[in-house]
Amino acid sequence: MTATMRRSDESVVQAPPLPVPPVRSWPRVRYGRVGVDALGFDETLVVLQERMTAGYGGYVVTPNTDHLVKARRSPSLAAIYDGAVLSLADGVPLVWMAKLLGLPVRQKVSGSDLLVPLLRASAAAAAPVFFLGTTPEVAQRAAAVAQELIPGVRYAGSASPMVQLDGDQQPVLDALDEARRHGARLVVVALGCPKQELTMARHAWRVPQATFVGLGASLDFLAGEVKRAPGWVSGAGLEWAFRLVQEPRRLWRRYLVDSFGALPVFADMALARLRTAPLVTERSGGAGPVAGVAAPVTIPAVPAGPVPVPTWAAFQGLNVSVPVAVDRGERRPTG
Repeated sequence: MTATMRRSDESVVQAPPLPVPPVRSWPRVRYGRVGVDALGFDETLVVLQERMTAGYGGYVVTPNTDHLVKARRSPSLAAIYDGAVLSLADGVPLVWMAKLLGLPVRQKVSGSDLLVPLLRASAAAAAPVFFLGTTPEVAQRAAAVAQELIPGVRYAGSASPMVQLDGDQQPVLDALDEARRHGARLVVVALGCPKQELTMARHAWRVPQATFVGLGASLDFLAGEVKRAPGWVSGAGLEWAFRLVQEPRRLWRRYLVDSFGALPVFADMALARLRTAPLVTERSGGAGPVAGVAAPVTIPAVPAGPVPVPTWAAFQGLNVSVPVAVDRGERRPTG
């Protein structure tokens, strides 16, 4: 499959002052140390399209049970999730637990399901799209497929830099400078957890008009590099089993060992519910408190300069196999 790569002609040398998002509010449910926004799929697309249209900036995370386990072991990672403008439930178990406890998370919004509708929303918003991560070949194939599927999508380029979280950051900074020069308003980050979360938290300010969305292996799915589970398998909460069959050597520990670490998170939520402890806060763009929920949480402002975030050493011990070389075709994303 071939397609002409159309690059945006827009060039942004210095970002203008950022507009202030309108006041919006929705519930955010605490899964241990990670908050998850109670937004449905369509609501999420409305919010993201609005942000892309206006160039609000910020970053979006998609926690699943594996991410809950990592955040339980690392307060530093949990803090990065709390800094996201949106945190979306990427997994049926999170929805099941919410329903069991009478909490408002009612729909899975997984990164792999979100990518194509998000690219359609970017086309509607005339928002150029930049891919960060995966391999150059996968990024090019994903861009070609996107442009064939979605008339009007504006491809602003891609980069697969060497990502060294405790080392030289210049390759990542150069990639994001390219995204800024081409006017990107959506940056799809395909590095896997927790590498993509730390990269977004550190460097999203370099492209202040763009919304960064961490989508793990979604570009691999779009490019046809990895086969997606059928819809009925995903809806039944068995996508993990489908992926495990495809990549047993890479994923067996995550799904057969590490994922059981989410059980204490769910147990703590159940105990908190029995004690009537608040598990819901209001996620707002400036609205005041809402009766019956804990103190509101304000959406973080997009920083105007480098953000002091923990070094990679703060995330050790999480059983994360994320090879460093992204630009030599040595791996696929781990999300």
